[in-house]
Amino acid sequence: MKKYLFLLIIPAVFGTAATIHAQSWSAAGLSYPNIVYTLTDYNGALQAGGAFSSPNEIRAMCVYDGDLYSGGHNGGATTAIYKNGVSIGTTSGANNLVYAMAVYNNQLYVAGSFTGINGVAANNIAGWNGSVWSAAGSGAGAPGEIINAVCVYNGALYAGGTQSGECYQWDGASWSVAGNFSDNTGWGYIRCMGVYSGELYVGGTFDTVNGSGAVNLAKFNGGSWSSAGDIGVAGVGDGVSAIAEYNGQLYCGGHFTEAGGNAANYIAYGDGWNWQALGNGTDGVVLALHVFNQSLYVAGYFSHAGGITVSNIAKWAPPCTPPVATISYSGAPVLCNPGGTLLLSANTGTGLTYQWKNGNSQISGATSSSYLVTLLGIYSVVVTNASGCSKESDDIGISASWVTAYISPSGSVSLCSGSSAVLTAYTSAGYTYQWKNNGVIIPGATLSTYNATTTGAYTVDETAGVCTKTSNTVTVTVHQLPSATITPTGPTTFCSGGSVVLNVPTGANKTYQWKKGTNLISGATLSSYTTAIGGNYRVIVTNTATGCSKTTANATTVTVNALPNAAITPQGPTTFCAGGNVVLQANTGTGLTYQWKKGGNNISGATSSNYTASIGGIYKVKVTNGNACSKLSSGITVTVPCKSGESESVPVAAGIDVKVFPNPSPGEFTIQFSNKPAAPVQIEIIDEMGRVVKKFETDDATVMIKDLNLANGIYSLVARNSDEVVVKKINIVK
Repeated sequence: MKKYLFLLIIPAVFGTAATIHAQSWSAAGLSYPNIVYTLTDYNGALQAGGAFSSPNEIRAMCVYDGDLYSGGHNGGATTAIYKNGVSIGTTSGANNLVYAMAVYNNQLYVAGSFTGINGVAANNIAGWNGSVWSAAGSGAGAPGEIINAVCVYNGALYAGGTQSGECYQWDGASWSVAGNFSDNTGWGYIRCMGVYSGELYVGGTFDTVNGSGAVNLAKFNGGSWSSAGDIGVAGVGDGVSAIAEYNGQLYCGGHFTEAGGNAANYIAYGDGWNWQALGNGTDGVVLALHVFNQSLYVAGYFSHAGGITVSNIAKWAPPCTPPVATISYSGAPVLCNPGGTLLLSANTGTGLTYQWKNGNSQISGATSSSYLVTLLGIYSVVVTNASGCSKESDDIGISASWVTAYISPSGSVSLCSGSSAVLTAYTSAGYTYQWKNNGVIIPGATLSTYNATTTGAYTVDETAGVCTKTSNTVTVTVHQLPSATITPTGPTTFCSGGSVVLNVPTGANKTYQWKKGTNLISGATLSSYTTAIGGNYRVIVTNTATGCSKTTANATTVTVNALPNAAITPQGPTTFCAGGNVVLQANTGTGLTYQWKKGGNNISGATSSNYTASIGGIYKVKVTNGNACSKLSSGITVTVPCKSGESESVPVAAGIDVKVFPNPSPGEFTIQFSNKPAAPVQIEIIDEMGRVVKKFETDDATVMIKDLNLANGIYSLVARNSDEVVVKKINIVK
């Protein structure tokens, strides 16, 4: 570094306290032997340049592409420009001054009063791209004019200085005059520039801009100029030399003792129109303002600031109003179970920043409004507002609580409907429980055991204090019982001799066992069962795939009603002469009804318990009891021989068609059937006294009768099978 470059580096200091109350004015920490012209920060430290060893001065500094550049004048034929303290160029010309620097369009622009740098012709301003110097067009101002200030605004570079009183605009290709400043002597001096609230502010020594009143401070909105309130009307009158924005206000420093009609010693602040003093101000000229580490640094040529003894530099920070600093969380300050977390949340608000701490140590990177705690400790948060004021919250002690949770099933977890699986949770004093099936809370299931009766994935949430842990999952499978519903195919109440088929649903993997009463029916293992016996019937259906069985809940009752007795008792001889009869008496009893039959046909109206038969034939009676069960009696044969020459045929059922010839007969005759009998036919020959003179059976179609030695007279030939009686009259004449 050349001996005439004087920079003061103030290390950046970081840290927080429970509540920080900064003084309005304070010493900057170091003193300077002479005037301080410029301030900036670089690599976390404040940089200051000035006239620390006359005639060597640093008037301008700027950080470009990560390097610190500086320049000024040394009172000689040339002035050096430095990069990190090493010269990268020297100016030429009458004045050889560097008073301002700014970065525009990725180049460093150096301004002052010179005609060239390192042999490159440049009128008062030149550009540096990191490697070479270049002229900025025709330059700013007339040769010999001093450019005191440069500033980037709305995509253009603005420059201004002494002598001409003009503000110049450079768009990267050409220069133009943006505004004219003058004072009562006809000269206007521009000393500083800055951007505030979207407008370009120009400070210096002047009375008007473009002919309109503006005392020492004016502003430009990109189209027109206007006054920014009067600064320095009374008292000393060198005007405004430095501009900076701090905490939403515009600060102006210079050589004045009045601002906006109010007394202000060399420094004032306001909203761009209304101005007030910054405390007691300084006792000398302010030439540089710079915001660093949330404070405003003020430099120039003075020995006191706000009554505090300083040496050409001081620090201003408004009295702090500490922000609110609180921590909230859900539940209790406890880490639950290994791997548990707890979210701590600080109060939020515009402009607040945060630093979380564990004990007295800051947690690296924990600078958001919330912090997820994973470790035990004592936690707090330092909340800082936009004014740089901080407050640390109360401590939150984080403890730990471990909860054990698991399920032990008792017995099988694959079961049949109607059974249950007993699930038992880990138990400990003070624990509470909530059982879930497939992640859904089971209402009322809050004991340490649970009887699972439905299929599902069961877990239990076990809670101790504020901590809850979910157990392992136990899957219970409940198999449905097979259907065991009996469906009869007909009535289940019937008469003796009937039956009913009982069915149950069929399906794959099913077996069956029928029961009567409480006893298994041997061999009854099909899906249907036919019974002719009364009783209570059930069936056991088993699903062989699941092992689940079901017995019919309600028995199917089969009722078999007994048949009544059906017998006929003749009340006299059943063979009699024509004109006679016999009373046939059926058995009697309560609730019995009757239907008499002759042959296979019902006898109309014959519904009493007795019947008087006067015509030959086979008589039966159908007896019905109160259960509608009927029985047909055995047949009673009634024989009624006819008079001579008459014949009587009493068919009961087709089958007997017989002829007798010759008739009259001398004692020998032929019996001929129209068809050979299918079964033996009983033949009786009866005389007029009712005596049977011959009796035999035959199944031949023709039978010859002879050698009976019959006397003359009328005989009856009776042919009988199981369903029919045929009587023929035979006249024997010898």
